[in-house]
Amino acid sequence: MSLTKTGFHPIISQWFFETYGTPTDVQERAWPEIASGCFFQGLPGPQFISFEAPRFLRKSLSDDVVFWINATDPASLCGIKPEGLTRPLPSRIVSTHLVFHGNRLVLVSKRNHKRLEIHVPPDSIHLSRYYQLFKDLVNREFNPIRSVRIEEINDQKATHSPYGASLKAFGFSSDYKGFELRPSF
Repeated sequence: MSLTKTGFHPIISQWFFETYGTPTDVQERAWPEIASGCFFQGLPGPQFISFEAPRFLRKSLSDDVVFWINATDPASLCGIKPEGLTRPLPSRIVSTHLVFHGNRLVLVSKRNHKRLEIHVPPDSIHLSRYYQLFKDLVNREFNPIRSVRIEEINDQKATHSPYGASLKAFGFSSDYKGFELRPSF
């Protein structure tokens, strides 16, 4: 079986043979799954991951690390129900993002950021670190979004939420519908 017959571009096939030579039987059998990007049954969407990621994910995270991932990211456990979680993870949907502080889920952004679930008190000193997700999305170089509009926080209209002051302090503007963040130039 050749790599090009399983969906790989001819350049990738050539690189593989020049780098590694003849593939093993296991490699040949895995090519269709590798080409599709799906490795785990029941998880929709591509599941690519770098070679370094599993080693990184095995290490415990510092309690001070704040990071965010998309719900469809290969490292995301969304869409499955792992044991030991205190609250269920959201569905594996592209428009959902999760913010973690260490190993704690502190913020879930759903419906293209219109709906937030914030799992820390409104006076948390770390809220601006959690909101950084939104600045990253509107200011990134590749495919930035035009704006982030938040309409609901913890099942409450955003304009009536106790988190409003921290969103304004972070740089969101407010109107009758909620809060909006635009790119900074």
